[in-house]
Amino acid sequence: MVLALVFLLVCLLGLVNVLQRGLMGMSTRIIYKATNVPGIFALVIGAAITVLVQSSSITTSVLTPLVGLGVIQLEQMLPLTLGANIGTTVTGLLASLVSDSVAALQVALCHLFFNISGIIIWYPIPFMRKIPLNGARELGKWTRRSKAIPPIYIITVFFICPLLLLGISELFVQQKVGWTVLGTIIVLAVFLGIIRFAWWWKGRKVVRSSSPVWISVLPEMLLWPLSLKICSS
Repeated sequence: MVLALVFLLVCLLGLVNVLQRGLMGMSTRIIYKATNVPGIFALVIGAAITVLVQSSSITTSVLTPLVGLGVIQLEQMLPLTLGANIGTTVTGLLASLVSDSVAALQVALCHLFFNISGIIIWYPIPFMRKIPLNGARELGKWTRRSKAIPPIYIITVFFICPLLLLGISELFVQQKVGWTVLGTIIVLAVFLGIIRFAWWWKGRKVVRSSSPVWISVLPEMLLWPLSLKICSS
């Protein structure tokens, strides 16, 4: 497992290095024009590529460095990724059709409808589309400030949040008043925490954008008489 992870990281680093050296000049403009298509066509392209390679991880792993290099716009990467999520369901559907199990087909259809519902929620409405795009931009800014952000994000989103949700669901499954009350309290606490964080984040951006100019030049104004005194002496 550890060796496979090391190989994966080495391959990704090699992929980024090859792309940085190869995507110069004309090839960069060709890829930019090829991917600069309307959103619905980008969805179809992402799904088609994923069906051909039979893995959405390959599609996103190849395209993500291109976004980091500025070859593909972030707005184009979103429909490509959503299309890749649709394409990855084809493998499960084909496997379920070969099998005689009804449960396998139900699971494959759940996977398909889950991805379709995600596209319906996050892509058609421009306001909803901005949420993942702005979130990606903010995470990119945080990553530039600290290299600890990516592992913290991965641990929080893929481990802590699922375990928390599974734990809350288990509390309600117990069918006991005490566990149900505890689960309700935890749900309310998490909900209030999310609202508090959103409120803090919105206020932080408002303060940053509406802060007067004199705040940024106040230190220079205070130090200006001292600098004159030093120069005169």
